[in-house]
Amino acid sequence: MSVTRNVMLEPRLTPGGGAVEMALSRALDAMSSSEGTSGTANDEFFKGVEKYPYKAVSRALEIIPRTLIQNCGGNVVKQLTTLRAKHHQQADQFAWGIDGETGQLVDMNKFGIWEPIAVKMQTIKTAIEVKLICLFFLLLKFYLNFILDCYFITSY
Repeated sequence: MSVTRNVMLEPRLTPGGGAVEMALSRALDAMSSSEGTSGTANDEFFKGVEKYPYKAVSRALEIIPRTLIQNCGGNVVKQLTTLRAKHHQQADQFAWGIDGETGQLVDMNKFGIWEPIAVKMQTIKTAIEVKLICLFFLLLKFYLNFILDCYFITSY
């Protein structure tokens, strides 16, 4: 019932089976890669270590298709490489994903697997927020350790 409510509130759908995650991964890879993009805005924006967070998010987005393949008992490396190649061939190949029963690559438009865009957007937002909270607590831990170290060093 919640799916019906979500579709009624936000009637847009996205291809399922990890197709959106792989398309986002491809787009982030293309943006963070400086190979073959000389003279474009990508070279000016992503310099040095600034591109590594985008590459990390790109790899993290591939976990959904990887998990689908593993759950089906498929060859993860072969299928994920083939899916990545499909998405890198042409920009309009964004609908290719994993069949959740067989682990094979299928066009989700023809296969008829759809997900509400509201759920997909909220999932990605929540994952990023959780990672930012983890990063905040990690930085807070280092800061507090630094303060405590400085306090104990000066108190002797």
